[in-house]
Amino acid sequence: MVIMLIGIGNKGCGFVMKKKSRCKYYKKHIFDIVVDISQLDCWRNHLHENDYNYKYIIAHNSELDIPKYLQNILIGHNLKFYVSKVLDCPESFDEGCVIFKFESAEFPGIVRYSGNYFDDNQNAL
Repeated sequence: MVIMLIGIGNKGCGFVMKKKSRCKYYKKHIFDIVVDISQLDCWRNHLHENDYNYKYIIAHNSELDIPKYLQNILIGHNLKFYVSKVLDCPESFDEGCVIFKFESAEFPGIVRYSGNYFDDNQNAL
């Protein structure tokens, strides 16, 4: 399986101390969310089979499986992320990649993308 990760937005964090602290948690944990969700077949296949630009929530109580250690992070810091399949992003990926966009639910400027490959039968690689 090959996953390409590119880009993170640095805007979107507030100036209030509490918001700054929460913003740090989102920035700190978005990479783990991107890597693990991009590698889980249930999420990959679900995103690939459904509409572009529809945001699915990643939270401790999401419908699809989330590894226990990620659930602990999401619960412990009360974090929620969105993931969607997108056609365009500000970064370039190899031709044929299906691009997933991950963003903080609270700070939309905190964004990462992953490029995901599927075989000719639309199965995750």
